[in-house]
Amino acid sequence: MQKDSDAFTLTINGSIETAEYEDCSALAAKLMIVFKKDKDTCNWEIMNGNDQCTTQLSHRMRGVRVSESFAFNQPFFAALRGSSAHGWPQLCFSFMGPDMFGRNIPRGYAVGHVPMFPGSYTIELPIFRPKATSMMQAITSFVQGHHTEFKNPSHSLAHNFGRDRVRTKTHGFITVNLTVALGPG
Repeated sequence: MQKDSDAFTLTINGSIETAEYEDCSALAAKLMIVFKKDKDTCNWEIMNGNDQCTTQLSHRMRGVRVSESFAFNQPFFAALRGSSAHGWPQLCFSFMGPDMFGRNIPRGYAVGHVPMFPGSYTIELPIFRPKATSMMQAITSFVQGHHTEFKNPSHSLAHNFGRDRVRTKTHGFITVNLTVALGPG
């Protein structure tokens, strides 16, 4: 991106804290910071940090009672430069975990915009999973271990291509702590 007077920087410093998820014993999360790249209307780029990170495989937290929580405590950082609010960055998550046969399968997705104002935030995003379109597809996917999933989640979720035609079910939520800062470009 060329230096221009309309450019600004967006700094995101955050931590993937916990996830509440039903019906699985272990869970891992992959975060993708997705933004629009369009030379005519906006042009976002990463200046520093990473636009992706992956957590460890987390098992349920143990305590006095059985918990539905998975602890990640995964930090992430990204400094971006943009020229307009069009294409504002979004946090896109995909979740993986073992099924009852030990196969690593997609467990769900979550998406949400980075807050537009500077400050510290704790956000909770719902974790959803695409539903099979028929009973036959559900049975076949269970037997073969190929569950219904988005082939390119960052593209499908962040840009809403075909999202209105997908039936989903919510399985829990993820908690993310963010500190957002804005500055001149």
